[in-house]
Amino acid sequence: ANFKLAKLHPKQSLIEKTKIMKQLLLLSIISLFTIELTAQACQPDEMYRDSSVGVYPAPYHPDTNPEGGITDTACINSGFEFVFTFKVPNTFNYNGFDIAIDSIVIQPNGAVGGLPVGLDYACNPGDCVFEPADTLGCMIIQGIATDANSPGIFPLTIQTKIYTAILDLDIQFPTDQIPGADGEYNLVLEEEGSMNCTIAGIGDFLTKNIRVSNSPNPFGSITSIEVNSAIEEVLHFRVFDILGNLVHHRMVEIYQGENNFEFDGAALSPGIYTYTLSNKAAVISKKMVISR
Repeated sequence: ANFKLAKLHPKQSLIEKTKIMKQLLLLSIISLFTIELTAQACQPDEMYRDSSVGVYPAPYHPDTNPEGGITDTACINSGFEFVFTFKVPNTFNYNGFDIAIDSIVIQPNGAVGGLPVGLDYACNPGDCVFEPADTLGCMIIQGIATDANSPGIFPLTIQTKIYTAILDLDIQFPTDQIPGADGEYNLVLEEEGSMNCTIAGIGDFLTKNIRVSNSPNPFGSITSIEVNSAIEEVLHFRVFDILGNLVHHRMVEIYQGENNFEFDGAALSPGIYTYTLSNKAAVISKKMVISR
């Protein structure tokens, strides 16, 4: 068989070249956009800029950090995300010695233990290699917990490797090897449609405009719920026990500025409770501890 190459008219050739250039430009844009998305899987929380080396928020501990740990609650078949911030200084104190850090590394797969089926993690930077020089990095737990899971508490661990000038350390967070890093990272997974769940993407409006805490915490009978708000809202105030049972519910009217209202837990058993402020679109979730 004889094959002949068809000659393009000069005008056709120019058109074809233009099409090719447009395609190459589009591919370049898509490639850059993909790289940008990968690089910004999460954003570290700048409030930890002056903190010591570690993972933040620090683990929950009933005595030293009752408001720590994973403060958001996941729901089966609902989107969920929670961000850990990593603080990587030039040195850190290990057993009384200051050691120079080369890097802190989290393996891109399998480093987070105990995740419910359907949840995974990603880092910023994307390779999960966190360099020193007082930088901040982050890791996001995200996805949709499927109905292959049963509701309950999922204790999570984060396996890291710290490379230093004199030795390499395998550190699993939570840990008692670093001051302030002992305790628990418990992810609470509740049934589909539970009102106690923090759903990814819908809570930003409240969390950007309202700050919530309670004091004292732990407390014996009465604690003050303190709400600093940039907006006026009528919100649901709910309290749940550690099994997700609703033990208290009332409406609260929130005004711009400082707001305070009391919660009386005298009739409740000692333990860990979750309290939420919510409207139809968003939920803010915090933990309180009753201790007697």
